[in-house]
Amino acid sequence: MKRNLLIILAAVLCAACVSQVQSERLHFKQNGFSIAPLEEAAKDNTYQALMMYLSISDNFAPNVNVQIKPFTGPVEDYVKQTKQLLGQNKLKLIKEGVLGKNAYVFEYSGSFNELSLHLYTRSVLSGGRVYIITATATETQWKNSSDKLKSCVDSFELDKGK
Repeated sequence: MKRNLLIILAAVLCAACVSQVQSERLHFKQNGFSIAPLEEAAKDNTYQALMMYLSISDNFAPNVNVQIKPFTGPVEDYVKQTKQLLGQNKLKLIKEGVLGKNAYVFEYSGSFNELSLHLYTRSVLSGGRVYIITATATETQWKNSSDKLKSCVDSFELDKGK
């Protein structure tokens, strides 16, 4: 009886370990694959955590990316800094708004490397970091891809405890 109980306990523990390892993978069911994420341990550096692209048209691939950077101030300070950066880069602010206690959204456009781009950014402040989720497309692509891109950006959620 003890032996059967030990076997069952070992099987449950192995299943739990496999489940934990699999859950740390990024799963792209629509594409039929999963992959382990690159881990970025340093909380004091800015880095790209994820980049996703749609099909290329007009020499540009509409995309969504997630950038994580250190930020310890209140959301009001972040909004002020972001607006200054938009102004410095001669970007046109189209829309902005609060999304909850520590989240803000900006929609803006401008020229980059001879491309007229449209961007939609959701910023979420948490744990001394700001998670910047940005959709980017050319102005002509925006008309057809904005719903899909904005929906992706808006689907971002922090894991509980982050």
